[in-house]
Amino acid sequence: MWRYGPIVATFLFVLSLLFNAVTLSGLTRTPQIGEGMREVIYAESVGTYTYVRIGDLLNSAGLGGARAQAFAERALAPGLERIQQQRRLTIPVLYGPATTQAHGWLTLSIYACPLLLVIALALNWFKPKRFKTFSGKK
Repeated sequence: MWRYGPIVATFLFVLSLLFNAVTLSGLTRTPQIGEGMREVIYAESVGTYTYVRIGDLLNSAGLGGARAQAFAERALAPGLERIQQQRRLTIPVLYGPATTQAHGWLTLSIYACPLLLVIALALNWFKPKRFKTFSGKK
C-alpha cells in the first residue's frame, strides 16, 4: 500500500484543486453578484482568487460552465442574499460554517487542497526506492 500512497495523494490533490477552481469560478459567474464577488475575492484572498483564475481557464475550455454555477449557487444559497446586501461578507460566507451539505463539501475541499499538496509532496519525496540488482533473472 505504501507504494501507491504518492499516486493516491497526488490524484486527490489534483481532484480537489480542479473541483475548487471550477466551482469558485462558477460562483463568480452568478448574474446578480458575480463581479462584486470577484473584486472582493481579489482584494481579500489571494489563494481563492488563484482558484477563480484557474477555474476561468478551465471553464473557457468547457469543463464546468453552467453546472459549476448551479452547484455553487446551491451550495451557498442561504448566504447569497447576505453577500448581495454586503459584498464584503463574501469570504466569511465562503469560509464560514457550512449551511448546506454542498457547502460543507466545498469547504472541506477548500481546506483539504493545501493539506493534500503537502502530503503528496512529502510522500513523493520519501517514497521507497526500488532494490536494484545487477544479476540477471534466473
